[in-house]
Amino acid sequence: MWMVVLLTMLMPQGELPPYSVDQPPPPPILSPDDPPISERDQGFDLFLGTLLSLSSDTAFPRFIGPSSNPWFAKDPRSLTEARLLGVLNWTPEGHTWGQNLDQSYILQARVALNKRWSVFIDKSGYTFFNRGGEGKVDGWNNLGVGAKFVAIRDVENQFLVSASVQYEAPTGEAAVYQRPSDGSITCILTAGKEFNCFWHLVGNLGLPVQAHE
Repeated sequence: MWMVVLLTMLMPQGELPPYSVDQPPPPPILSPDDPPISERDQGFDLFLGTLLSLSSDTAFPRFIGPSSNPWFAKDPRSLTEARLLGVLNWTPEGHTWGQNLDQSYILQARVALNKRWSVFIDKSGYTFFNRGGEGKVDGWNNLGVGAKFVAIRDVENQFLVSASVQYEAPTGEAAVYQRPSDGSITCILTAGKEFNCFWHLVGNLGLPVQAHE
């Protein structure tokens, strides 16, 4: 080890250039000889930038959205996400349909327009029913779409209150107990509070305001 250091010190270094902070600027990304950016590329960059700006509110990172009653229970935050839910329901032996397993698979999608406003799709999916002696049936669910506004956003106390309006369109199939009407509108109030960093309480209150039979 010492021999390597000694040889390094004895080797001629030559004349070093003086140090200067006046360094030349970096070369331009596009030179005058490069072709101009096309309108198509400009449109793609604008589209990509818009998508990246539609991000979730990250000021409430420890909250977890509700999974029970997924068609009406809302997350109080403004989120951009997509998730696939599997809802399973077991009927007991004494049920009219006998002991069976019913299944519903739901795709939920939400887009945060900003920290206050978001839009969502919460009831798109497919359902399978086993009606015992009547046989098995399946079909599409109704489609629920809506918008949500975060009325109270208290980051310091990790407290949220939001209001949502959801329209359920009659796009499903009556075989799986969808299309009960020509459409319905539901107003939903959601509150969420964090306690001691790891405990959360989230509650939803819904009120149907319009339904056409």
